[in-house]
Amino acid sequence: MKNKICLLGLRGSIPVSGKEFSEFGCATSCMVVYGVPENGEPEPTQAIVIDAGTGILNLRKNMPASIKKVTVLISHIHLDHIQGLLMLPEMFNGQLEMDIYCGMHCGESLEKGLKDMMRPPVWPVTPEYFAKTVHFLELPSEDFMAGDVKISSMPGAHPNDINIFRLTFPNGTTLVHVGDYEVGEYKEIDEKLKAFAHDTSLLLMDGMYTMDEYKSQRGFGHSPWELTAELAEKVGVQRLRIIHHAPTHSDEALRKAEEYIKGRYPGAGMGREGEILEL
Repeated sequence: MKNKICLLGLRGSIPVSGKEFSEFGCATSCMVVYGVPENGEPEPTQAIVIDAGTGILNLRKNMPASIKKVTVLISHIHLDHIQGLLMLPEMFNGQLEMDIYCGMHCGESLEKGLKDMMRPPVWPVTPEYFAKTVHFLELPSEDFMAGDVKISSMPGAHPNDINIFRLTFPNGTTLVHVGDYEVGEYKEIDEKLKAFAHDTSLLLMDGMYTMDEYKSQRGFGHSPWELTAELAEKVGVQRLRIIHHAPTHSDEALRKAEEYIKGRYPGAGMGREGEILEL
């Protein structure tokens, strides 16, 4: 069975709007992974979602109707990675079983973070309205399975903690997701990431800034795309998609960045909302 990865949201910090963002997209962080049957295999009934920014609002129309359960992996509790949960119909209507995994960040769980946010006067609908099919689970420290996919994780380099995910599929291919990450600030974590992502089939990784922008935003927890591409090249990943685009970066700016990266590293590119990658 092949696997499809659909990029549903790639913006960092806040969603954007306007024709100058139409190619690379407007929604915040989210992607969905599901199997594609071959040679008479049954249709998939499970999918894996990574992060739940506003891109998750397009989840149902971007995965097969046969899917009845999703495993949601939340990298961290910053708003741009969870804000889609507040408006996702399946959180309330019980039409999809959802196991939502998240680590403890600053000593707090995702469930507590949502309770703190989803209350008057900030938000009118409280978590008490969540369907009984929604389950909040602490991210295990050990590898675990979502259907036939092995999920591994490691801590990353980002303020308030973050988890990096590695998905290993039955056909031997791998996906590593590094949602928010600052290359070079924590050398020990960089070395662990290089081992964790070594020779992966597809790396999806933060590349929010240009090198010039990074000079004034060092320590904010994000990488310039040049350093992200450099790390991917050293690690030997087969394909790279840079994600977590700055809300100020237009299609024109991202196309120029992609041209530079591809000239240096042919397997690389800037992720586009709606892009489907196969493994």
